Amino acid sequence: MKQFVRVSALIFLILTLAGCSNRPSDDLVEDLVKQLYENEYIKITKVERLDGYIDQDGDYAVDVRYTAKFTQSYKEVESKTRGVEKFALGLMSAVTGEWKKGDTYVEEETFYFVESENGWRPL
Repeated sequence: MKQFVRVSALIFLILTLAGCSNRPSDDLVEDLVKQLYENEYIKITKVERLDGYIDQDGDYAVDVRYTAKFTQSYKEVESKTRGVEKFALGLMSAVTGEWKKGDTYVEEETFYFVESENGWRPL
């Protein structure tokens, strides 16, 4: 009987701890990257979590590498943009160069999260 109680207690403890979230989930991180960078011209095709840690401010930092794929060429996008968008496009092309449809680029970035009563929130 004692054996049954110990095993039951151990199973309960494992299941309880499995529900705890001591870090932002990979899905949350991927959703954030897509929300920030995906649009009609760019599709995020891969998100990799490289590292995660609590920084000096007590926030949870997640180092990420993501791959972005252009769904239209630079020339196609340029022909559709005006004003401030054209200026932003010029800045982007200064970093990436003029791209073709299907070209990809890889970026690494650190995202920060804080744990709230309702789960992890990006900062």
